[in-house]
Amino acid sequence: MRSLLVKRVAFALVLCGGLLWASVVPVNAAPSIIFTAVDPAGDDNGPGTYVYPTNPVFTPGAFDLLELQVIDAGENVEFRIKVNQTISNPWGGPNGFSVQMFQIYVDTDHQEGSGFVDAIPGANVSFAEAEAWDRAIIVEGGWGDEAERAAESNMFEDMLAAVLISHSARVEGDTVIVPVPKSFLGEPQPGWGYQVLLLGQEGSTSDMDGVKVRRVLKSNTEWKFGGSDESGLHPNVIDMFVPANSARTQAEILKAYDIDNGLYAVVPMLYS
Repeated sequence: MRSLLVKRVAFALVLCGGLLWASVVPVNAAPSIIFTAVDPAGDDNGPGTYVYPTNPVFTPGAFDLLELQVIDAGENVEFRIKVNQTISNPWGGPNGFSVQMFQIYVDTDHQEGSGFVDAIPGANVSFAEAEAWDRAIIVEGGWGDEAERAAESNMFEDMLAAVLISHSARVEGDTVIVPVPKSFLGEPQPGWGYQVLLLGQEGSTSDMDGVKVRRVLKSNTEWKFGGSDESGLHPNVIDMFVPANSARTQAEILKAYDIDNGLYAVVPMLYS
């Protein structure tokens, strides 16, 4: 009888312990969208004048941003960037694409005097002092350490430490999905600012602008975009996001660089 009682007590303790354990095991929350931006189709022309290279790998719509979703995905923040074309990979980029470069910028404090106003070298744009970026992600083909070597050659150490080069992006149809560890980015907060620039990526070290950016020339060629003034201050940006309440269009923003004073066009952040 005593043995049976002991067994019943032991079973009850195990059961209670199991229930207690189950009550404290964390449950992974479903990913949640924390920010969304949309962009009109057909504005993949930078300041309004840019045209694609003539080689057929540069398919119409491939540089035309449509939507950005920022998703809280547990240990990562996931950026989902949709373009106006099924994404191809003609040169076998490990990240799932070959011709585009996405530069993601995040303002985590919205404070003047904090962060960087200069974009990643080669983009040829800047940000306002009050909208300076604190973290940035370069998303290109992902071959070896090509982008890392280009970044080390073109950035000072403080900017280099604030930039992540993604080797974990993937493609689903017309969308590039970029997981970014919160250990790098931080825990997303209301009021963060976001911007995505879409540029061409360049594989030739002798031909690239800054960090693997494909140049925009006066006239397009088989491998180069055309439509710029080749001033050196013209943006190499083919498309970007514009705040819904902006008084200016993308073309007006990107053509507002100042040759006389040597100033790049200032692009906006979009705030959550």
